[in-house]
Amino acid sequence: GDWEDRNGDIAITIDMPGVQKKDIELTVDKHMVTVKAKAEDRDYSFEKEFNSFTTTLDPTKVEANFNNGVLDITIEKAKESQGKKIAIK
Repeated sequence: GDWEDRNGDIAITIDMPGVQKKDIELTVDKHMVTVKAKAEDRDYSFEKEFNSFTTTLDPTKVEANFNNGVLDITIEKAKESQGKKIAIK
Protein backbone atom coordinates (compact mmCIF):
# COMPACT_ATOMS: atom_id res chain seq x y z
CA GLY A 1 0.00 0.00 0.00
CA ASP A 2 1.21 3.41 -0.97
CA TRP A 3 0.03 6.90 -0.24
CA GLU A 4 0.43 10.16 -2.08
CA ASP A 5 -0.44 13.79 -1.65
CA ARG A 6 -3.00 14.60 -4.32
CA ASN A 7 -4.05 18.25 -4.48
CA GLY A 8 -4.34 18.70 -0.76
CA ASP A 9 -5.85 15.27 -0.16
CA ILE A 10 -4.01 12.18 1.01
CA ALA A 11 -4.77 9.21 -1.23
CA ILE A 12 -4.02 5.64 -0.11
CA THR A 13 -4.37 2.53 -2.25
CA ILE A 14 -4.09 -0.94 -0.71
CA ASP A 15 -4.32 -4.27 -2.52
CA MET A 16 -6.34 -6.70 -0.43
CA PRO A 17 -7.06 -9.72 -2.64
CA GLY A 18 -9.47 -12.26 -1.19
CA VAL A 19 -10.69 -9.89 1.51
CA GLN A 20 -14.40 -9.20 1.98
CA LYS A 21 -15.56 -5.62 2.42
CA LYS A 22 -17.43 -6.48 5.63
CA ASP A 23 -14.19 -7.71 7.24
CA ILE A 24 -12.30 -4.44 6.77
CA GLU A 25 -11.87 -2.06 9.68
CA LEU A 26 -10.54 1.39 8.82
CA THR A 27 -9.47 3.83 11.52
CA VAL A 28 -8.33 7.39 10.82
CA ASP A 29 -7.00 9.87 13.33
CA LYS A 30 -5.06 13.08 12.89
CA HIS A 31 -1.71 11.45 12.19
CA MET A 32 -2.36 7.80 11.49
CA VAL A 33 -4.44 5.54 9.28
CA THR A 34 -4.90 1.91 10.33
CA VAL A 35 -6.43 -0.77 8.12
CA LYS A 36 -7.28 -4.17 9.56
CA ALA A 37 -9.05 -7.13 8.05
CA LYS A 38 -9.85 -10.37 9.78
CA ALA A 39 -12.18 -13.14 8.74
CA GLU A 40 -13.60 -15.71 11.09
CA ASP A 41 -14.46 -18.13 8.29
CA ARG A 42 -11.51 -17.47 6.00
CA ASP A 43 -7.82 -17.70 6.61
CA TYR A 44 -6.64 -14.12 6.37
CA SER A 45 -5.52 -11.48 8.75
CA PHE A 46 -4.31 -8.11 7.53
CA GLU A 47 -3.01 -5.08 9.34
CA LYS A 48 -1.31 -2.00 7.95
CA GLU A 49 -0.48 1.36 9.49
CA PHE A 50 0.30 4.58 7.69
CA ASN A 51 1.84 7.24 9.89
CA SER A 52 4.51 9.00 7.86
CA PHE A 53 2.31 11.91 6.85
CA THR A 54 3.88 15.34 6.83
CA THR A 55 0.49 16.89 7.52
CA THR A 56 -2.50 16.59 9.84
CA LEU A 57 -5.48 14.59 8.58
CA ASP A 58 -9.15 15.39 9.05
CA PRO A 59 -10.82 12.20 10.34
CA THR A 60 -14.26 13.61 9.53
CA LYS A 61 -13.46 13.95 5.82
CA VAL A 62 -12.65 10.42 4.72
CA GLU A 63 -13.88 8.53 1.69
CA ALA A 64 -13.18 4.82 1.30
CA ASN A 65 -14.12 2.55 -1.60
CA PHE A 66 -13.46 -1.16 -1.95
CA ASN A 67 -13.61 -2.62 -5.46
CA ASN A 68 -12.13 -5.84 -6.86
CA GLY A 69 -9.84 -6.36 -3.88
CA VAL A 70 -8.47 -2.82 -3.90
CA LEU A 71 -9.17 -0.38 -1.09
CA ASP A 72 -9.00 3.30 -2.10
CA ILE A 73 -8.99 5.84 0.71
CA THR A 74 -9.06 9.60 0.28
CA ILE A 75 -8.57 11.84 3.30
CA GLU A 76 -8.71 15.61 3.35
CA LYS A 77 -5.96 17.43 5.16
CA ALA A 78 -7.05 19.29 8.25
CA LYS A 79 -7.54 22.96 7.46
CA GLU A 80 -5.27 24.24 10.20
CA SER A 81 -2.29 22.43 8.71
CA GLN A 82 -2.59 24.30 5.42
CA GLY A 83 -1.60 27.62 6.95
CA LYS A 84 -3.71 30.77 7.05
CA LYS A 85 -3.12 33.97 5.18
CA ILE A 86 -3.13 36.88 7.54
CA ALA A 87 -4.41 40.23 6.39
CA ILE A 88 -1.91 42.97 7.18
CA LYS A 89 -3.52 46.15 8.41
